[in-house]
Amino acid sequence: KPVLIIPTQKNTLTYNKQAQSPTWNNFDSSQLDIGGVYQNQVNAGTYTATFTPNSNHCWQDGTYSAKNATWSIAVLTLTAVTLAQGSYVFNGESQAVQLNDFNADFMYIGGDDEATNVGNYTVEVSLDDTNNTKWSNGSTRTLNWAW
Repeated sequence: KPVLIIPTQKNTLTYNKQAQSPTWNNFDSSQLDIGGVYQNQVNAGTYTATFTPNSNHCWQDGTYSAKNATWSIAVLTLTAVTLAQGSYVFNGESQAVQLNDFNADFMYIGGDDEATNVGNYTVEVSLDDTNNTKWSNGSTRTLNWAW
């Protein structure tokens, strides 16, 4: 009995710092053995699984050799952080800068994110992994603001 279709990735995966595996369209484990890189990947990228017909099965062209099927994990797109509107007035206590859309799971904050005294300060936000995350405008650069 021929196997007519090489399986394809069914689900959409996006980087989340966790190991992920694809699900497959047209995969029947009673007809095909799976190998190659087919599960438990963390990083965004393209991977190659292999499918080989098992007993009593072959590809439509009559062959039995493994065929490749690519699957992927997409780069995570994050909303660019912005400095919250407002002003800071000296009150003798430490004040933390307020940022919109900051996500501590995927970003770092640096520079002067907190201050007590009157003065000019700079805060910066960077992505914690520029290979797997990007800002909504496609950039991976560090953002910074004076406050």
